[in-house]
Amino acid sequence: MTSLPDRVHQAAGGRLSTPLAHDWLLVDVGGTNISHRIRGLTRQQRTPRTKATCLTLIQSWITDYQPAGCALAVPGLLDRGVVTPGSAANLSDIPGDWDGFDWHRWLARMGQAYRVINDALAALVGGVIHHREGWISERPVMVGYIGPGTGLGGGFVSAKTGYLTVIGDGHLYDVWLPRDPNDTWRTGDRVLAEDVLSGRGYEDVMGRSLADGEHPPLYIELMGRYLRDLVRCLESGYPIPKRGPAWSRETCEWVSQTRHWILGGGILGHDAIRQCVMAHWPPEHQVTVLGSSIHASLDGLSALQTMGDEWLMVM
Repeated sequence: MTSLPDRVHQAAGGRLSTPLAHDWLLVDVGGTNISHRIRGLTRQQRTPRTKATCLTLIQSWITDYQPAGCALAVPGLLDRGVVTPGSAANLSDIPGDWDGFDWHRWLARMGQAYRVINDALAALVGGVIHHREGWISERPVMVGYIGPGTGLGGGFVSAKTGYLTVIGDGHLYDVWLPRDPNDTWRTGDRVLAEDVLSGRGYEDVMGRSLADGEHPPLYIELMGRYLRDLVRCLESGYPIPKRGPAWSRETCEWVSQTRHWILGGGILGHDAIRQCVMAHWPPEHQVTVLGSSIHASLDGLSALQTMGDEWLMVM
């Protein structure tokens, strides 16, 4: 990290503390797997399927490790640590289980120094750290993250040497896309991006997990096309069609300038899906596929905690 600065901004809120990330408990909460890292050791297991059991697990790690603080990368749209209703539906089998949950208050009650950030943004930060050569200079460039996993993660930063500026909320799950004419699994003129680019969307129409057996070749082909269409939609500028809260004109204009992309998410671990995505990828856009978005997310948390107070800014 020779070209990175000494300090990082408190992007998602929380109480800052000065110990190195080595002594902090770093947790990536995914819809399928939950991972944690502390003192150089990383472990992964299946994510508990209710809020209560998930919190009990994290609390047990805090009790066992007695960390200097806790940094979490979590799904959902966060408003000062509070989960926006409907934005973390893939994290529990109980409808609305995480709606309105206040991560900051929960961590503060346990006396923890803390930081909470969206998981896709954490993976984006980690990806930029590892793949910045040739991209980052004194002139700002837009870098986007698309993470098809259990759900669909996303994030955007304007990057230059020494600084990352977060652009908008980054959430892509509720972007509307035109329905591909070959998509016979769905009806209507348009589809939600997460419905066609996530493991949950696959299960909804197939009745089985992506991890189970063979997949219809046309469905895999459509995932490659839909991801291309998502990129084209984002580059089209204001207004970007969304089911949820609309992005401002300024956010849309920033996002439309994105030509550097980092792809993550567990779905791209499937060779056939990754190959279809790359076959349809717009050639004028540079792309890096992460080997592991979980490790990138934990690396992003580590960077945010280690490097101080002025590196990551929120627009």
